[in-house]
Amino acid sequence: VADAMKFLGMAGYNTEQILAGVPAVLNLARAGAVDLGMAADLASDVGSAFGLAADEIGRIADVMAKTATSANTNIEMMGETLKYAAPLANAAGQSLEDTAAAIGVLGNNGIKASMAGTDLAMVFKKVGAEGRAAMEKVGVQTVDASGKVRSVVDIMQDLGRATAKMTDAQRLEFFSKTFGRAAKSAFILANAGDSLTDLQGK
Repeated sequence: VADAMKFLGMAGYNTEQILAGVPAVLNLARAGAVDLGMAADLASDVGSAFGLAADEIGRIADVMAKTATSANTNIEMMGETLKYAAPLANAAGQSLEDTAAAIGVLGNNGIKASMAGTDLAMVFKKVGAEGRAAMEKVGVQTVDASGKVRSVVDIMQDLGRATAKMTDAQRLEFFSKTFGRAAKSAFILANAGDSLTDLQGK
């Protein structure tokens, strides 16, 4: 408990926020079978990366715990993934929930920890800027009318439908050119179908 309080304090939480946050962090530690200090460290890191307020630590803990118990990943691997992916997810306007859904689906396909984080960071970079033109050519809009990047869950599902009638060679070329070294993860997310939205709902 002292370790948990120390990590929350180091992350800038005040006394009242620490006392309010410990029960949520305890639930995360229990769900992930990790010690309380580690759970506090991971939750506060994720909150900072997504720019979430201290009073949202319960939401962070709930999302991470639900993902870890609903997909083939765990709290520690999620923390490693988010270390790489969260800053770019936040920059691309993605929610913690949508990011966690993508992490869960990748985990179910054997892409975990830093590998998932590196790939997801690239996916967010591509849908937010570098790959927009290529996706628009196949009819997928990555931003809405106000210029805000759409949910990565929606974008990847649209990409799956937009490329479904391509030949295998055409599809491989499209994903390789559009997503570079993250093509494997982009391909998994585009092919995920209902499993991605199911996890997003959870």
